[in-house]
Amino acid sequence: MIAIGDYRTVEFLRKEEVKTRLKTLNKNIIHALDKIDLKELKEDELAFLKDLRSFYTTDGFCFFSLRPENIIGDLNACPTSRLKDSIFDALNYKSRRTDLLPEYFHHLGIKACIYCNSQSALTFEKEDGEFKSLLQADHSHPKDKYPYLAVSLFNLYPCCSSCNLHKSSNEIVFDLYSNEKHESRIRFSLTDESLIRFTVERDYRKIQFQVEGDKNFIAKFHLNEIYDAHQDIAEELVVKALAYNSAYKNELKKLGITDEDIKRHLVGNYTNDHEMFKRPLSKFMADIARDLKMI
Repeated sequence: MIAIGDYRTVEFLRKEEVKTRLKTLNKNIIHALDKIDLKELKEDELAFLKDLRSFYTTDGFCFFSLRPENIIGDLNACPTSRLKDSIFDALNYKSRRTDLLPEYFHHLGIKACIYCNSQSALTFEKEDGEFKSLLQADHSHPKDKYPYLAVSLFNLYPCCSSCNLHKSSNEIVFDLYSNEKHESRIRFSLTDESLIRFTVERDYRKIQFQVEGDKNFIAKFHLNEIYDAHQDIAEELVVKALAYNSAYKNELKKLGITDEDIKRHLVGNYTNDHEMFKRPLSKFMADIARDLKMI
């Protein structure tokens, strides 16, 4: 829904233990790629592998820190499934899904799907120090088309299984790691008519809201259908807006509670865009709360 920037990814890549580990893994990948039997390849496969080699033989190249925008324009899609599978084998992608990505996603601090923001996308550290993910890693640029990006941290987006299924191998114009200042692609808003009807009838089913923004994004991830199931949460916010007036907020301030903490207390969720991935439904609840003048 909104970019988080790349600083946490860069921070992770700069950790000494991670740098040492990735350096070894990257060498193993290059060694495996160089061992692919060229005699079995067709002309287009040879040309692709030659172009790929021109990248990974340059100083400082690392498959894990590779930024998609720095290579896709200069390297075509993989021409065959056979070569794609050979590259996957060299990358040892299946192993990286369990021994690297959970630690990386844990470092990001993301706990909600980056597409729908309605489902959990958790990673936790076990007692033995290993990391476990309860999420799926979506490849923003599909790995079947760009297998060399399969382990690129900048191409991996933590999401729920439903959104990963809906997106499939499609490419969405959304850069999670962009450092440019962006507004959220999605905005939730209450309709004035439904708010009046709820105030009179006290039936949460009368509450209606609109999902505005990128129509393709909304349709692809079924956001209208998902959030129609959360009318009861909108109802709770309406009731809070009626109950918690400025006098109540002032009493909380007298206790030394900050404005930001008061907002979280009233809404029951994070309210800033840069924190929306810390908890499911945060974007929805914050937008509705703003419509209700709660924050």
